[in-house]
Amino acid sequence: MIMKETIHHKSRAGRNIKKFVFLLIALALFLGLKAGHAEEIRFYISAPTTVGVGEQFRVTFTSNTAGKDFHGPTFKGFSVLSGPNQSSSSNIQFINGSMTQSISYTFTYILTTDKEGTYEIGSATFNIGGQNFKSQPVKIQVVKGNAARSQGGNVQQGRRGQQGSSQGNTGGNNAAISANDLFVKTIVSKPEAYQGEQILVTQKIYSRVSLVGFEDIKYPAFSGFWSSEVKMPEQISLKKENVNGVMYNVAELKKTILFAQKSGNLTLEPISVTAVVQVRTQGRARTGDPMFDNFFNDPFFGSSVQNVKKEVKSAPVTIKIKPLPSNGQPADFNGSVGTFSIKASVDKQELKANDAINYKVSLSGSGNLELIDKLNVKFPSDFEVYDPKITKNIAASAGGVSGTMTFEYLVIPRNPGKFRIEPVTFSFFDLAKKSYVNLSTSDFTINVGKGDGTSVTYAGMNKEDIKYLGSDIRFVKTGNPLLTLIGYSFFNTWLFWLLVIIPPALFTMVMIIWRRRVRLLSDKSLLKNRKATSVAQKRLKKAGEHLRKKEEEVFYIEISQALWGYLSDKLYIPPASLSAETAEEALLKGKIPEELVRQYLDTIRNCEFARFAPGQKEEKMETLYQQAMKVITATEKELK
Repeated sequence: MIMKETIHHKSRAGRNIKKFVFLLIALALFLGLKAGHAEEIRFYISAPTTVGVGEQFRVTFTSNTAGKDFHGPTFKGFSVLSGPNQSSSSNIQFINGSMTQSISYTFTYILTTDKEGTYEIGSATFNIGGQNFKSQPVKIQVVKGNAARSQGGNVQQGRRGQQGSSQGNTGGNNAAISANDLFVKTIVSKPEAYQGEQILVTQKIYSRVSLVGFEDIKYPAFSGFWSSEVKMPEQISLKKENVNGVMYNVAELKKTILFAQKSGNLTLEPISVTAVVQVRTQGRARTGDPMFDNFFNDPFFGSSVQNVKKEVKSAPVTIKIKPLPSNGQPADFNGSVGTFSIKASVDKQELKANDAINYKVSLSGSGNLELIDKLNVKFPSDFEVYDPKITKNIAASAGGVSGTMTFEYLVIPRNPGKFRIEPVTFSFFDLAKKSYVNLSTSDFTINVGKGDGTSVTYAGMNKEDIKYLGSDIRFVKTGNPLLTLIGYSFFNTWLFWLLVIIPPALFTMVMIIWRRRVRLLSDKSLLKNRKATSVAQKRLKKAGEHLRKKEEEVFYIEISQALWGYLSDKLYIPPASLSAETAEEALLKGKIPEELVRQYLDTIRNCEFARFAPGQKEEKMETLYQQAMKVITATEKELK
């Protein structure tokens, strides 16, 4: 009886401990959530500052706290296509044992307008905790719209400066694309500069048409200048820019820092770009219903688009280069222009004869650093000096070329005594002061004691480079010596015959592979057919990335291109002839089940409906993404 009572008490104690732990966890969660809500209440508007006539755009009102009774503003001058569409999101994070929570409530409108001008969107109100919060009013400038529907986003070009790839027919008449629709410009940061002064040159392409990619880009040689290229992203991004009241999609092709090597009027040669743009060649007859016409005149539902090559060149740009002033020019001036600093250091000032020291000079600043190849360094005649090791840590950016150059000298005093390393002088032309500046380092006193004549210490250089004076001992060669037997002959050995046979065999194999590849590349239709699946998978992968980032517009573009591009490449249908009818006929000829054909075409139609339909965008994007993967995978299995 006593034993049973003891067990009962232990069981009850265990349950009490579990309840206590549960209460602690619940309390921690409550406090963490409460701390997350303790942040400042914010209610604000997000809207573009400039839009084009006829362009659809979003205006979003966001609150970080739940509320009620949202009242939107009056959108005077705009047409409301959709909204307010309400959504919310929540994010909980545990960082170093503490929990934070962020919540956002959004109300989204989709607007458009057909009149130019500047319009103001007033304040929206949202009741949070019994108090009305107002957003700030914003002004939106409406400018002349694009001549064609712009693609926006990223332009696929492979790597910069290399030939890109494009799909579809690149023939046709490109006369319809005017000089105002597509052009390139060379933009210089300053029209007038000193010789050796930094000049930023930016080359841009401006487009009001649907830009697909680039066939070829020919950059000028910049004769008369020394150039340093600014590193650019691998993928070119399009941004909107207002040019004389007209909206353009603009991409930066290249940025270069130039340094003029002579004075006078120097001309930058034009940049030549062969762009691939998409033009619409036909469309359905209009019914008078704007919603019906806009939807069914899409390229995928009856109207046809064609990829057209268009070569554009920029105008040459002339820069006036002024010579550097001769008045006050120092005798040791070597053409350095910019802003610099210099310092020197030595690793030791007390040593014995035949020991080595490191003498280092660092030159830092912004300007034509890379054109400096030597410094005016003077050592005592009793010092043996080796050629300096030059280390460069220089980078080019939109702000110019800047960094550090380090000159490291290995010096060996051969005789005892007290020696002085003189200061290193450096002169440059300061652009801010419009005058020459003289710099100098500190001097160093080196005390050299009597050495034993046999030992040498080294720092930073190869042992074999150091010589002994007054000695006939050479440096001991390290490593395994290559010895051969007397009378040994390499001829007629197995290694000899192996080396004779392998090169012709490798050459024959390479020729066979090369000819097979040439035949494959010559058949472009077969090549597209083989790569259709991998191209579709890459596009679906990009669509998945845009899905995670909630980038709706580019997500739908990638899904649509994956579905239609796969059919074009796999079924040998040119993009200009691709439509729902031709795709259905080709799929049925390929013995694809009718049910799968219906699912494939329904997925394409769902893609277009989902882009403009109101509702839960994220759920529709996820569903559409899964449908696209399913139908492409199933079609691939049937075509194999």
